[in-house]
Amino acid sequence: MGDYIHARHCWRRHREAVSNPQVQAALSEWWKLGQALMIMDMPATWKQLTYLQTTQPAPYKDYAQSIGMAVCVKLLPKLMQIWQQPRDNLLGLPRSEWSMFLEQHRQKIIAASASPEKGSAKEEIISFLEGPFLAI
Repeated sequence: MGDYIHARHCWRRHREAVSNPQVQAALSEWWKLGQALMIMDMPATWKQLTYLQTTQPAPYKDYAQSIGMAVCVKLLPKLMQIWQQPRDNLLGLPRSEWSMFLEQHRQKIIAASASPEKGSAKEEIISFLEGPFLAI
């Protein structure tokens, strides 16, 4: 209830700005991303993230990139399970793009999963990232 009241007051303060057609168009594009994320439609998510990263001004394109990284990190456990399957497309993204993402963000992901416990999912993710089998 508190979030609803806060949102309602925020809306009242910024109602005129949101009625601007350019702002409405931008919000519509972000909402498409939100819809794809809510239903876990990964091809639509990647498509919309790519679109937002290429069409939005800074800092919004940086937000889209951060969201993309968060989605990839969240999908890592599932990716670990299906990586060995002979498929070109994994979780809606081409294998080559996953490889590129993992190589670019390997150290960040390992650091974010610091101090793993023995046998934990974090340890498995780190082993996966440090393993030699990420090559296409």
